[in-house]
Amino acid sequence: MNMKTTSSNQWLPDPTKIAAGMAEFAKSVRLLGLIKSITTTSLNGGKNGALVAITVKKAITKQECVDLIERYKPRAAPYGQVAIHMPVPEGRALAGEVLPWGVFNFKSGVASKAGLNFNDSLLE
Repeated sequence: MNMKTTSSNQWLPDPTKIAAGMAEFAKSVRLLGLIKSITTTSLNGGKNGALVAITVKKAITKQECVDLIERYKPRAAPYGQVAIHMPVPEGRALAGEVLPWGVFNFKSGVASKAGLNFNDSLLE
């Protein structure tokens, strides 16, 4: 009897894809832990996107703000907005107040410009 053996790991998942997936999952869990509440208001029955307001539990970094905005942009598309509201840190003029910090607008409006905007005066 002549048996032929082959060495193939074609059925095994790519370790780099597993690692990337685990890192993405860890990032998602970390970001979800920052959120206190999310409010979504549809624009024109959802056809024009939505206004997504995310309130975080405490002051966050700009990168965390950008990461949250990136996660929720699909909900706001094509003409909506994602706004991250955070408490003003202690020692600031409006300490404890919850105000919009990072805002992404898909389209310019009367009081807003398109793209990512930060209200850095919250941290001054």
